[in-house]
Amino acid sequence: MRTGAQRLRARLDPGARGIPQVPQAPKVALTPNTCEKDSGRGHAERRTSAAGTAPHAPHCACASGADFQSQRLRARLDPGARGIPQGSSNGASFFTLRDKVAFITGGGSGIGFRIAEIFMRHGCHTVIASRSLPRVLMAARKLAGATGRRCLPLCMDVRAPPAVMAAVDQALKEFGRIDILINCAAGNFLCPAGALSFNAFKTVMDIDTSGTFNVSRVLYEKFFRDHGGVIVNITATLGNRGQALQVHAGSAKAAVDAMTRHLAVEWGPQNIRVNSLAPGPISGTEGLRRLGGPQASLSTKVTVSPLQRLGNKTEIAHSVLYLASPLASYVTGAVLVADGGAWLTFPNDVKGLADFASFSSKL
Repeated sequence: MRTGAQRLRARLDPGARGIPQVPQAPKVALTPNTCEKDSGRGHAERRTSAAGTAPHAPHCACASGADFQSQRLRARLDPGARGIPQGSSNGASFFTLRDKVAFITGGGSGIGFRIAEIFMRHGCHTVIASRSLPRVLMAARKLAGATGRRCLPLCMDVRAPPAVMAAVDQALKEFGRIDILINCAAGNFLCPAGALSFNAFKTVMDIDTSGTFNVSRVLYEKFFRDHGGVIVNITATLGNRGQALQVHAGSAKAAVDAMTRHLAVEWGPQNIRVNSLAPGPISGTEGLRRLGGPQASLSTKVTVSPLQRLGNKTEIAHSVLYLASPLASYVTGAVLVADGGAWLTFPNDVKGLADFASFSSKL
């Protein structure tokens, strides 16, 4: 009769179930730095060598026979044993972006500005791009002064591929690399579908959806394809529930979430991770000012959300930091919702359609 450990190994190890295994090369030899008898932690620290040896490693009498087979099993199950960088036990080193470079569209204000600030406080250099050059110039001075990291301000319209190419070329000339792309540029307003002009709908789709593709595609061609990278698309939960007065933005953001999954599948083999971050109602943002409605109405909506409060820009920036950092090294094609559960309980403002009975979009 097999022991519990043998049954567990049979589930985890295909070879133990009689399934033929293909030899893998190069062989990885595991040599314990700390013996179980000495520390009580077992073979927690290991060194690997692609050549099959681990020179200058302390000898451990436990590493023989059945224990060697156990180490081979651990090599398949433990990323650290295969050479994937591991952080400290408290995860602190995972959050560092030291000397990385992040390209952030819409980085001159609001959530994009706070993302740039948080990234820079974690050692990252940034490129912030916006259609308004004075805005990003002022933002870059503030960010560099507050963090001591470099920040390159660029004037760029995400809807114009030639402008995107020129901006990416300038960023690469300045830094020599781009490791992270944050697609944060967006446009939105409240309008019922029946009053929404064709041009207004197209404008939002061009900024949010086409703009996200344009910048992602250019960076893929100019750097990510050969060096890998991380893309985080800032989206929304509007399309999840058919939010009233938001057919334009909801459609655009839903398309970006679909794009996230497509690109994650196609670009994953080039070591490119692609994820979406969907914020909820965030205090102190232009979006909340435009879309939140009267203060009394907003306060009522907030109280029925699970966390019963608005989010803040720092909380969203921290969520993006997670997706861009090594802590999320095995996360791709995902949509992380950071809204305090609001999309589950926020009332859909169907009655608000009456307030727009004679409204006509001017875009």
